[in-house]
Amino acid sequence: MRVVTCGETAYNDVVVIAQAKVVTAEQAQAALGLKPPEGGLSIAELVAKRAELAGKPVKVRGRVVKLNKGIFGKNWMHIVDGSQDGDLTITSDSFAEVGQVVTASATLTIDKDLGFGYFYSEILEDAALTVE
Repeated sequence: MRVVTCGETAYNDVVVIAQAKVVTAEQAQAALGLKPPEGGLSIAELVAKRAELAGKPVKVRGRVVKLNKGIFGKNWMHIVDGSQDGDLTITSDSFAEVGQVVTASATLTIDKDLGFGYFYSEILEDAALTVE
């Protein structure tokens, strides 16, 4: 087990995966059936326009596929909407359970390097969440 420290707090680096299935973006979109929120973007659109959206407020909708509570003082969620392969990482003071659909609003940060091997091409930090 690897221990990660942040200041005086130590975190055990533990990941548990109960079940996984690899699907294409088209299969995920069909299964999820999630549309972007009103006035918002799909995750694929956000990724495609990442350079022009960097540092600007964005809104996305997706299903929570991974949740880690209380990491570096935040709740970390990964969401998917089926518009692309992969997911989008969100941090927030609030959280939604795995399987719930959320709308997240936050400023888009790109190329975030937290160290310890954690790098995010796109991340929404301190997001305001609405659970559907």
